[in-house]
Amino acid sequence: MHVGSLLALGPGLGAGPKTGDLYLWTIEQAAQRSGIQLAATCSPLMHTRLAKPILDTLTAVRHGCTEDAGGRRYPKDHNYLRGRAMLMREFPEERLRETVAIGARCAFSLE
Repeated sequence: MHVGSLLALGPGLGAGPKTGDLYLWTIEQAAQRSGIQLAATCSPLMHTRLAKPILDTLTAVRHGCTEDAGGRRYPKDHNYLRGRAMLMREFPEERLRETVAIGARCAFSLE
């Protein structure tokens, strides 16, 4: 069984150190050696970046502290759903294709 057919790696936007090129190169090399496909992901935690104050509040509650006293704000505001045009600017085409292929293999129903 080919591992890549069941597993994909999605390095999100803003992930890794400031030497992003080295970080992404390392992930690409590991994926290639392992036969794992790379997918596009923003690791969305909110529907819009305007919801970040809610995310910060929920994060503080989860940690049992206030936002100010505990310093438990979620560190970045880029974890929101994006439209297709923005994704096309932010990710290579092959990662977007893999993401669409993963979505096509998923089944979801509320029934």
